[in-house]
Amino acid sequence: MREHSLWSRRRVAPSRRPWAGRFLTWAVLGVIAATIMVLIVGWVLLWTWALQLAWNFVAPPVFGWPELTFWQAFALSFVLNLLGSGFRASVHVRSPR
Repeated sequence: MREHSLWSRRRVAPSRRPWAGRFLTWAVLGVIAATIMVLIVGWVLLWTWALQLAWNFVAPPVFGWPELTFWQAFALSFVLNLLGSGFRASVHVRSPR
């Protein structure tokens, strides 16, 4: 019997399903991406609903303004987000000292 040294090449049996590992990786990444998207959309819808409830609880009785629909509250949250961020990019570059 011949010993295998560090430099010898051994034949490795080919996998029966070489695509299985890649498929499983992409399937897991797809599930993770879908979960993240559902959480982001859920957060936006929850924030919009909370804004609509707060507006409809305070503004009509106090100021006499009309009640908001869900889509009006969604647009208002978008505008408030733009005004709050000041149209800045999300990437912050450090200034040289």
